[in-house]
Amino acid sequence: LTQILSGQTVKFLLRLSTPSTPADLAVWQSTHERSWLLLACGDPDCQDPSASNDDLFPGFELKSSFGVATVTPEANGIAPQATVTVTLAIRPAASISSMIASGTVMVRLLAPIGFDFAVGCLAITPNPTFTSCFGFGRKAVLDARDGQLPAGHQEVYIVVTNAAMTPSAESG
Repeated sequence: LTQILSGQTVKFLLRLSTPSTPADLAVWQSTHERSWLLLACGDPDCQDPSASNDDLFPGFELKSSFGVATVTPEANGIAPQATVTVTLAIRPAASISSMIASGTVMVRLLAPIGFDFAVGCLAITPNPTFTSCFGFGRKAVLDARDGQLPAGHQEVYIVVTNAAMTPSAESG
């Protein structure tokens, strides 16, 4: 473990789950704390941190809502355990772009328990918005073309295998 010195520049990768985007972004931003506590640790439980930002990191601004997202199966596409194409429709309220010239913007999908995305889950290529879709069981990641997710109506066709039975309303 190497000590991080005061004023030293440190690069790091951060993966996180953001909250669901609220319907009224302005109200949410005025009622929720944005400061984050970042700790550098040598152990997974961070029992002995070597550096901290003292809870002063300003956090990330939520940029927009996806609006009402819909997933529509193909005709006769609800049979149990069938591999089908579904249409994902989103309507971002604002364009989202990578701040880094060669950066990426990705959309992560999480299907209900029992559903599985194909490894290469983009059903139709090319797609005007997404270059690829990588499936990992019930999770999938869509890579936005040129590091930008445009505002407005977007549709993408995705390959998924249906669950063996219809999921309950509580699964997710």
